[in-house]
Amino acid sequence: MQNHNISIFNPEKLRRANAKFVEHYADWASHMLTLTFRNDEKCSNPSQSQIDRLLRHLRADLNYDVWKNRTKYNAKAKILFIPIVEGINGNKQVHIHVLLGNVKDVLQLNLFIRRYVRRWPWLGFKYDIKDIHSSDGVSWYLTKETHSINTDAVRWEHSLIPSALIPKQHTLLYA
Repeated sequence: MQNHNISIFNPEKLRRANAKFVEHYADWASHMLTLTFRNDEKCSNPSQSQIDRLLRHLRADLNYDVWKNRTKYNAKAKILFIPIVEGINGNKQVHIHVLLGNVKDVLQLNLFIRRYVRRWPWLGFKYDIKDIHSSDGVSWYLTKETHSINTDAVRWEHSLIPSALIPKQHTLLYA
């Protein structure tokens, strides 16, 4: 007897789906932010709940700093914010890549991140903000760990997508 309720987990399909979604929104992204966590005698790697808390605060504070409205949900979102967490299940140092779009000024973004990093004791002082020139390369780079090491690297539950970019209910993203 065959059980039809069991879904077969296919990491390659998951990676392709994540890459397709990230690629869809990468056209509107202008920057990629990388935050590195400390891993020394004072601070160990953060837990899942600490990472989730950081992502929730980071997206709300950044949206407020750039557009002066704080948001919990996509309805009032002005920035594009798609976080990818790497190094949790592997042997790399834990770090976060954030795909950012609709930020007004790179200098303002840089000052915000510099102030923000000081508030969290387990964030290292290493951060990097890069301009995005190729959305295909970015989507591949950001979803490289979803194939085998960290299948839930793209944190869609903590992303902010402006309502103008969200497809309508009857529109399919890919045919």
